[in-house]
Amino acid sequence: MCVLRALHLRADRQPGARRLPHRAPAAPPLAPFVERSGHRGGDAAADAGALALQPLPAVLGRPDRGARRVLLPVHRGLLRVGDAPGARSTAVAGAALNAWTQRLRLVLAIPALVGIFFLGQAILDARAVRLDLTPERRYTLSDHARKILDGLPADVRVIAFLRAQDPRNLLIRDLLRQVALRSPRVHVDILDVNRSPALARQYGVDSYGALVVESDGRRRMFSNPREEVLLAALLQVTRQERKVVGWVVGHGEGDLVDADRHRGFSTARALLEQEYYEVRPVTLIGDEVPVEVTVLVIAGPQKDFLAEELTALDRYLQRPGQALIMLDPLRAPDLGHFLRRFAVDLPADVVVDPAARLYGGEFL
Repeated sequence: MCVLRALHLRADRQPGARRLPHRAPAAPPLAPFVERSGHRGGDAAADAGALALQPLPAVLGRPDRGARRVLLPVHRGLLRVGDAPGARSTAVAGAALNAWTQRLRLVLAIPALVGIFFLGQAILDARAVRLDLTPERRYTLSDHARKILDGLPADVRVIAFLRAQDPRNLLIRDLLRQVALRSPRVHVDILDVNRSPALARQYGVDSYGALVVESDGRRRMFSNPREEVLLAALLQVTRQERKVVGWVVGHGEGDLVDADRHRGFSTARALLEQEYYEVRPVTLIGDEVPVEVTVLVIAGPQKDFLAEELTALDRYLQRPGQALIMLDPLRAPDLGHFLRRFAVDLPADVVVDPAARLYGGEFL
């Protein structure tokens, strides 16, 4: 180990000076990280004035056998090390290290406290977080349901008369819980008919499984609590007016009461009525399209339209009105010239699915 020796003024080098016996000064108490260092084989008296620093890992309580010692030449006049026996030693780096450590702890503590606060808030709000792992998303509201719930214009109260501790009601309870969590306007009460007989008589309920939906004096009651039925009831009690869907007839269009899956539209009518739409047949001969019609539907006509009918249809679209036109590719009437006025083109293309023939289906 190399030792930087402190400089000593030797009295015997001055002319006429009396040589006194050299006595090594007593080593003063030093800080834990400053040690006196000697040199093997050297003069112990000369080495007594040299100072050396301990390795930094040893100072911090983490001994490292491979750490190199850093030697510091110390001038006695600056640090006043050992001027008198028992003099107090000055710490070289301890105070600065402690101050830096305290500042570092303070800087790290502030973001830690902020993170703990937000973590607690997330845990408190975790009741509204759901994870549905079923492939068909059985326990998750559909996008259409979320859109309706987000747009409710008024508060709604839903009262479900369910038997307590009945496992058959788990799906109904879960549906009502999802609806209440999604919309703050929906307030759900689950009651037992036997435990709340007065309220059950008030709503005319005498059996389990009935649901009552009410808002602003309007009320709907049903006993088939599926998602689509509940949403239809919510729309019925909150919408101020019922929207009308005009269904054009007189050209071989699909019938609203026909249940045939190829030509009938009874299922479509039922779904529209569940959404609180009124489906009304409309003719284009003689009369104008009623003003209350929100959208006009032309579903698969088989005959050409008369000029008078096209004029009535044109006046409706110029209001402006909305229309849904569904045409068969091979048996469609000549509406192409009329629709080009509205930048709509009807190409005579056919979609072919050869794989459908493998399963005995139609490939067109």
